Amino acid sequence: MSSSSPPTPNIKTRILIISDTHGLTPSPPTERVLQHDNADILAFVSAFRHPLPSADVAIHCGDLTKGSGPGEYSATLSLLASLDAPLKIAIPGNHDMALDPGYWVGRYLRWEPEGELKDRRKAIPAVVRGMIADAREAGVRVLVEEGTYDFVLGNGARLKVFASPWTPAYGGWPFQYRGRHEFAVEEGTDVVVTHGPPRGVLDRTLRGDRAGCRDLLWAVARARPRVHCFGHIHEGWGAKLQRWKVEGELVAMDEEKSVLLDDLETVEGTGTDSFQVWTEKLARRNEWAEKRARIVDMCPTGDSQVSGEDKSRLPRPFEAGKDTLFVNSAIVDVSYRPMHMPWLVDLELPQATEDDASRASETVAVMEQAAKDADAVAASVGGSPAPVDRWT
Repeated sequence: MSSSSPPTPNIKTRILIISDTHGLTPSPPTERVLQHDNADILAFVSAFRHPLPSADVAIHCGDLTKGSGPGEYSATLSLLASLDAPLKIAIPGNHDMALDPGYWVGRYLRWEPEGELKDRRKAIPAVVRGMIADAREAGVRVLVEEGTYDFVLGNGARLKVFASPWTPAYGGWPFQYRGRHEFAVEEGTDVVVTHGPPRGVLDRTLRGDRAGCRDLLWAVARARPRVHCFGHIHEGWGAKLQRWKVEGELVAMDEEKSVLLDDLETVEGTGTDSFQVWTEKLARRNEWAEKRARIVDMCPTGDSQVSGEDKSRLPRPFEAGKDTLFVNSAIVDVSYRPMHMPWLVDLELPQATEDDASRASETVAVMEQAAKDADAVAASVGGSPAPVDRWT
């Protein structure tokens, strides 16, 4: 008689998700009201203020900076290090030019006149690499290389992440591609972290264009992770619970069973809303902003920690393998003001096994080697870096 092993228990895990902070840091706790266009009518409460909510893991989906200056990296890495989360994961975005040393010297500084100033600027990638190395002691992991990373969290859960900074080309930015790009998301991935959105999901620009990537959408549809978080399109802030229809090898979106949880229209209103509707939306937004995050609870309804009406609950139960929660977590708006809310997602992850621990050890080795390789490249293009405090 064959015996089957008991299922691996699940562990409730909280993930704090932000993106596109562009060197900005949370405002002080006392600065509750933002300078919004309509702040004189209804207070627009700041959600991006100290302290941000605690979590088991925090994720930053790229655009750590606006101009890729060392001062901006220092501010963002300090922000990540200060978060009440044992593990902080970050990826670059297209604004983080110094994290691509070849681009920084070969394209960004191409027309810079030769001289001392250009030599100093060439050293910036090496300066930034040093900052990233120092931030590791505070649990910050900047994943520059695209790929799969395995972690064992402090709560005992396993976390399999696919990370990629790559987005479709628009202008002359780093970490962008023309034509096709293969996103090799593995089956069993828990969270996909990319800088840009998939095609058709929280990717609409102010002009009405869809800026997401089809290749990324197909890769996520095949893997169907629990969460896919991103940013890049500031006006696409929001979250959607996506149900998948699987028929053999074919996977499609089941829009009838998919639910938009929130976007900028539902929390800030539109130009066609009546005054009453608009104020109701902003009041609801401010209720979340007081908590410093829009909270989403993906855990089973029977969770004993939840009682009574809980507005963070999904409108229907989440089913792993059938659903993906898409989250656009851009903090700044199109004018680079920190107007949007962070996301706080509660979900269940499998308890880590010995195999998970082994893969997590391999991830550490891969990250260490990648860091050494990146340090060597940064040093080769810029020489020895100047002291960090010389840069502002």
